[in-house]
Amino acid sequence: MSTSWNGEKHWPCNAGGWDLRGADVSLCIVRTDRTRGAQGALSAILAERGTAGIEFEVIDKLAHQTCQTSR
Repeated sequence: MSTSWNGEKHWPCNAGGWDLRGADVSLCIVRTDRTRGAQGALSAILAERGTAGIEFEVIDKLAHQTCQTSR
């Protein structure tokens, strides 16, 4: 089965993973059907590092250096 989604998440905390190349696996809670209401339209998707279309950009911060922030 091949499915594609369109969207983006800004500022996911600790999503950069231990090596700042992205977590090994990311759990994404996404809205998949705008007509089914707030809870009925949510789906959980697991995305492995290297999945086409998923990119991480590490953001350098002045504080909270141990909490990696990505975009």
